[in-house]
Parts: sequence; C-alpha cells; structure tokens
Amino acid sequence: MTEVIPGLQGDVPADYPRKFPYINGRTNVAACAKNFVGDGGTTNGFEENNTVTDWNGLLSIHMPPHLDAISRGMATVMISY
Repeated sequence: MTEVIPGLQGDVPADYPRKFPYINGRTNVAACAKNFVGDGGTTNGFEENNTVTDWNGLLSIHMPPHLDAISRGMATVMISY
C-alpha cells in the first residue's frame, strides 16, 4: 500500500533530507496514515473501542505498516483520539 505515497506526494529527490516530509509542487497532496497504531485491533472490532495487546503484539502486528509508511516519506499521521 505504501507504493501510493510517491504518487500522492511526488518522487523525493535523491538529495532531499530524509527527516522532512516532501510534497512536490501544486498538483500533489500530503499522504496521511489515518488513525495510528492499534486502531485496526479494537476489542470486538468496534470503532472507538480499546485495543488490548501486549508489547510484542503492538510491535509485530500494529506497528510495521506505520513504520513502513513513515520510512517511505509519509507526510502526516492522524492520531487516535
């Protein structure tokens, strides 16, 4: 799924600093990872419910997609509330 990030934000130039989000020109938009870690694992699958997991589950199930998106230049992350 993270392959869409450059399509939305534009291709990051090789010399661009990796610590800053990149959005190319006026025709691109900032990609956003919606609802961060754990929102896909809520109790009984109900929206706005709690995610009950241990540290290993958090790191092995819920974190990898978000870490991948961030490493590929995701511009923003919408947090849980």
